[in-house]
Formats: sequence, structure tokens, C-alpha cells
Amino acid sequence: MSVQRSKKILAAFGEAIAEGSRWPRLLKALGLEEVEGWPGPRPINDALEAHGFRPAIDEAEALRKMLGDYPDAWWFAIARETTGRPDATVQQVVDALNTRTSAHAAQ
Repeated sequence: MSVQRSKKILAAFGEAIAEGSRWPRLLKALGLEEVEGWPGPRPINDALEAHGFRPAIDEAEALRKMLGDYPDAWWFAIARETTGRPDATVQQVVDALNTRTSAHAAQ
């Protein structure tokens, strides 16, 4: 196996791990890790507002679409609201939440 191919495989694993951990990390950064079950759109929007951001999820539309997993559209909306970029990494979103929380708390 070539070094290049090995690097591609490792990069794919890294991306899969980040993808799989994005919601637990986001919920923790929002302060929702202690919520029983998976919080719906209203608690997520409320937590975003508590961190000084606007609500990012259309609650009515979200409830119609929710089947079990969080829709990818939610992630992109939250990433866009917190970082200005829908393609932001999990770490960039968590960092934006933590930065805004510190600044918001200081006011």
C-alpha cells in the first residue's frame, strides 16, 4: 500500500469520526448534554439564543422532518449561524459557541 493511499484512508477515518461526534460535541457546547434523550429544535434554538446567536432551525419545518436522526440541514444552519460558514468543522462551531458564551457572559 502506498503512503498516499494510507494517508487517504486515515483522512477518511478522521472525517467519519468527526462526523459521528459532531452532534454530541455541539450539544455539549450548547449546554444540552444533560438533557434526557435528544433535544428537539426548540431547546437547540433556545440554547443558541442563550449563547447570543439567533435561532437557526425552523421549528415547524423541523418537526415535520424529524424521524430519528438530526437532519443535516440543522447542522448546516447552526454552522452558518455560529461561524458564518455552513461547511465549518465541528471544532470551529464549538469554538464559536465557546467564544460567544464567554463574551455574552461578560456583558
